[in-house]
Amino acid sequence: MSVVSRLNAGSSSLVSRVCDALHNIYWSGTIHGFPAKEPISSLSLYATREWFTDTQQSQMIELLRSDILNCGRALQDEVCDVWMMELIRAAWREQEKYAQPDTFQQYPRAKTMGAVLAAGEREQLAITVNLHNLHWVSAVIKCKESQILWGDPFKAKPDSDSKRALDWWTFHHTGRQFSWGKLEVPMQKDGHNSY
Repeated sequence: MSVVSRLNAGSSSLVSRVCDALHNIYWSGTIHGFPAKEPISSLSLYATREWFTDTQQSQMIELLRSDILNCGRALQDEVCDVWMMELIRAAWREQEKYAQPDTFQQYPRAKTMGAVLAAGEREQLAITVNLHNLHWVSAVIKCKESQILWGDPFKAKPDSDSKRALDWWTFHHTGRQFSWGKLEVPMQKDGHNSY
């Protein structure tokens, strides 16, 4: 029996409410509540098996930030945007340039978050990492513990560039070596990724 048949057989009022809700949804315009203005049609990607783009990942981060704010942890935890790791990698590749005081305009987010890390203003910084444009990985920098946790849904260890860049960036801003640990994340099992 199909889902629609089961819904119709058991609760026509539920089907009516769902149809009414779908009828009242705006199907054009932009999604409200997020910094980036995305077309409403982009919501359909959440109902597919397509990989999240940086836009979708950014929307998830914004929802997570909202949850953190609502539970009163905004002063302890910072969730960085999807481009943070790329900024850290760029800074790592240009270490001498990054170290110059007059280069703030070129690396504002990386330098600001580095200063936050150094001052101990946050307990944790969460960074989403896009590995090789294949899948998303999570990293959490635990400031007080001087530890970086790495969570890969394929259970892989940190790639060498990400590890070296994060080691350099955390040391550059804090003067401390950070240890590495495992961040527990759900295992990803599917046929979409050959990584």
